[in-house]
Formats: sequence, structure tokens, C-alpha cells
Amino acid sequence: TAQAFVHKHAVVVRDYGEEPDGSLYLTMDLVQGETLAARAARRGGKLPPAEAVRLVVQLLEALGEAHARGIVHRDLKAENVMVEDGPGGLSAKVLDFGIAKALGDGAGRGGHEVTEAGRVIGTLSAMSPEQAAGEPVDARSDLWSVGALLYGLLAGRPPYEADSPQRHLWK
Repeated sequence: TAQAFVHKHAVVVRDYGEEPDGSLYLTMDLVQGETLAARAARRGGKLPPAEAVRLVVQLLEALGEAHARGIVHRDLKAENVMVEDGPGGLSAKVLDFGIAKALGDGAGRGGHEVTEAGRVIGTLSAMSPEQAAGEPVDARSDLWSVGALLYGLLAGRPPYEADSPQRHLWK
């Protein structure tokens, strides 16, 4: 699923698989820059509104393409976004489609499930209520996470704190 996804605001996964000894591997493009989390941390945890919105719009463009291909990221957070400062200005790149789930049957390469149904996977402070409850997710879950990310970039803190799905405020 993730290998077939290419967008200028997402890191391209070139290959992934399993070695005969059971080791898993993933190869992707090298991205220069810093994580969105590091960029915000250098500025006291916040970004100027215009910069935050510009980067989030780029994330939404990448997600729009992923969602059109039936891919849900499931772990959008500032640590999974790289920011490059190039000739065209700031450019965001979504990383870590490692827990992405294909919409529909959820089958990845070779027919293996990408994630296990009912299992809570991801970062609690960035996940939607349905994901924290271990329920099925779709593109709307990613959009909820983008909203939480934007809130954090503007407010300097997540919209809520949770250390377990049972304490998830929106459950």
C-alpha cells in the first residue's frame, strides 16, 4: 500500500519486506531538514500561525492523495513530519507510513494485514477517539489528528494529554 503512494509532501517508500530470518525492512528517500516537533521546540513549542498553516496545508495535500488511494496514516504527529527549507520556502514531508492501513480489506503486500484489528497503535495524544478505542478508522481519523497537530503548533501543547486509551479524554 504505502509503496504505491507518491506525493511531493510525503517521503517515498521504495521497498519493504521480510528477510528469510523474519527481520522486517523498509527503505525510503532521505529527507534533509528537521522534524516539525524539533522546529516547534526551538521556538518555545509554537510556530507562527502563517507558518503552521502553510505546513499543515501541505500535509493535507499529501493526505488527500493517500486517502484517494485508500491509505490511512494512523500516526500523524509533529515527530512524523520533516520540514525542509529550500528555494521554494518551507516544505513539509509526511514520514512513517509504517502503521498505515489500507482502507477496505487492510491487506498489505503478500496479503498480510498491515495492522491488527482492534489493536491500539499510534501516539495517544495525536489519535482520534475511535482509534484510541481500538475501533476501525478511516480518513476522518487522520483529519482529526491533523487538527490536533495544528492546535499543538499554535497553542504550544496538545489539545489533551493521555497516557492510556482508558484515559483518552474523547473516548
